[in-house]
Amino acid sequence: MQIGFSTLACPDWDLEMVVSRGAETGFQSLEIHGLERQMDLPLCAALTTDPGHVSRTCRDAGLPLACLTMHERFVWWGPAVSDGTVARAKEYIDLAVALDCPFVKLRPASFSGDQDRGQVLTSASAVLGELASAASDAGVTLLLDNTGVVAASRDMWLLLDALGHPGVQVCWSPLRAWAAGDTPSLAIPRLGRRIAMAAWTDARLSPVTLRPESCALPGEGHLELDYCYALLAGIGASELLVFEWPKLDAPSLCEPDQALSTAAGRMRAMIERFENTPELTAYKGDKNAPRLAVPQGHRPRTSS
Repeated sequence: MQIGFSTLACPDWDLEMVVSRGAETGFQSLEIHGLERQMDLPLCAALTTDPGHVSRTCRDAGLPLACLTMHERFVWWGPAVSDGTVARAKEYIDLAVALDCPFVKLRPASFSGDQDRGQVLTSASAVLGELASAASDAGVTLLLDNTGVVAASRDMWLLLDALGHPGVQVCWSPLRAWAAGDTPSLAIPRLGRRIAMAAWTDARLSPVTLRPESCALPGEGHLELDYCYALLAGIGASELLVFEWPKLDAPSLCEPDQALSTAAGRMRAMIERFENTPELTAYKGDKNAPRLAVPQGHRPRTSS
């Protein structure tokens, strides 16, 4: 399992600083979601002037590019398609090819409540399928973030099932799932190995609504990330955890150096804990059972 981070955590850093600081803190891959507050990546000269150099610089530092994220909300159904969001996505695919980057992440928009969700998702699959084919032909995989129209795993699964294209996978965020009323015990088995990346952010929940109230560093919130990781690892899903710290939209969050250093250490420690967990044997009263006790504060789950 690899750990990476998104440039959302450090909106004011240039590429050189992003790469050097990321490598120093022990991250192993990089998601570019804006650079020096330029959120339209195809217009970012630092990436487009010499993309081959960018790719080599990141790779040589041990921080290869994993994903380019389209900040603009992605709409691929109805009249809004003509506004050019599909064409914009193709620009990101072309840039990913130039940068030797395997994934392009799309952040689906929402649609109005008077539309039939199932009908929209099914009809939209044709448009997304065409884009997925273009991406696959170029050697790029599209990632759909679990937000907007596919925030709930039920809707994400419906779209992926209707689409039936291996070139579209999922970036799953526990934070966005919880905000949509989804639970890891339902969402992760439902989406299964379609989850190619997990966006790793913790959050503190409102004691009244139990909805996310503020972002938190891994281990400082209520989202039980260890449990999410156990489920992902257990079904052989995502091989990449990407720390997502929305410093761009929430300036009051702790500074990038502190956030990246803390998150990297805790993510590595979490992975090591699970890698060092011994397998249980099949007989009753397994001698390893006491070593696998549920950590304090973690509630045992039952299947739904």
